[in-house]
Amino acid sequence: MLERLSILERNISELEKFRSKNELAEIKNDLQLQWIMRYGLFESIQIVIDGHLLFEIFLICVLLGNHGLPQIKHGLFAE
Repeated sequence: MLERLSILERNISELEKFRSKNELAEIKNDLQLQWIMRYGLFESIQIVIDGHLLFEIFLICVLLGNHGLPQIKHGLFAE
């Protein structure tokens, strides 16, 4: 999870650099710049969503009194 947060910080930094180098009007008129911005935003949003889902699963485990991870054969907690 720390690695994902590091990636998110890097993405935010890169998006800030992108915004400082490109005017909004320029981005609106250049499809390639729009795709670059979208990719950075989507990747960053996905990291936030993944982190939120992981946090919710953790809370459910704690609330149900299962302080270990659930026994799931497929998916996030697959062994």
